[in-house]
Amino acid sequence: MASEYRKKHRPFSAEDLAMIDRFRGLPRNPVRKTRAPRGMANSLDRILANLRVTSDATPEKTILENWEYLVGPAYAKRCAPGRIERSGTLIILAPNPVVRQELGFQKRKMINKIRKLPGCLLVRSILLRGG
Repeated sequence: MASEYRKKHRPFSAEDLAMIDRFRGLPRNPVRKTRAPRGMANSLDRILANLRVTSDATPEKTILENWEYLVGPAYAKRCAPGRIERSGTLIILAPNPVVRQELGFQKRKMINKIRKLPGCLLVRSILLRGG
C-alpha cells in the first residue's frame, strides 16, 4: 500500500527537481525531461508549499511554541519536536534513552494536550526517536 501511495503522490515535478538540482549546484540529470521553465517565483512557491514552509501557522509551529506546556519544563530542554508525518504521527527527538522512556509513559497525556491546540487535531500518535 505504501508503494502505491508513492507512485501516485509526487510532491515535485521533474521541472521542480531540475531547479533544485541547479540551486544545489548539481549537474543536470539527463534522464529528467523538463518543459520550458516557468517563473522562479511560481516554482518556489509551489516547492515551499509542498515542504510546508510558509509564514502561516502550521501544526509543527504551534507545537514548538507550546513545547514546554506539552512535555513539562523538566523535559522541554532535553527533547524536541520533529515533524508530523502524513499518518498523523508526531516524531519527537530525544537523545537520552531515559528521557525517551519517561516520555513514553506520558504519550497519551501529550496527545490529548496536543489535540487541544489549534490546528493540531491531525496528531494521532507519537514516535520517540534518538536524535
